[in-house]
Amino acid sequence: MLQDLVMEVYDKFVGIVAKERDMPVDKLKDGLADGRIMSGKQAKEAGFIDDLGYFEDAIDIAKDLAKIQKARVVTYVQPFSWRMLGRILGKADAPKVQIEISPAQLKLQSGKLYFLPPYLFQ
Repeated sequence: MLQDLVMEVYDKFVGIVAKERDMPVDKLKDGLADGRIMSGKQAKEAGFIDDLGYFEDAIDIAKDLAKIQKARVVTYVQPFSWRMLGRILGKADAPKVQIEISPAQLKLQSGKLYFLPPYLFQ
């Protein structure tokens, strides 16, 4: 069921990229749209992005596209909390859980999403 969900989202993603970037769906599925991580330079060469730059460059391009001179940019930040400070200093919120499953018990394949039931961890 999870694999079906992943494939549904993947097909939707590839469809949007194909439409917005005017690329054939088959070429994307057989080529670069396989979940790999790319650098900005690689993404530009593949045609997945228009340009590279900084946040300020993106604001300037957005203003040009909107044909405006001034824009108010709102940046949301997470409010300070003592819990966040604890995370920064290395204090864990919850105890760590270590799970050891031998390969003989489960034959997992790389690149697949799995649901492991809770009874395996008790």
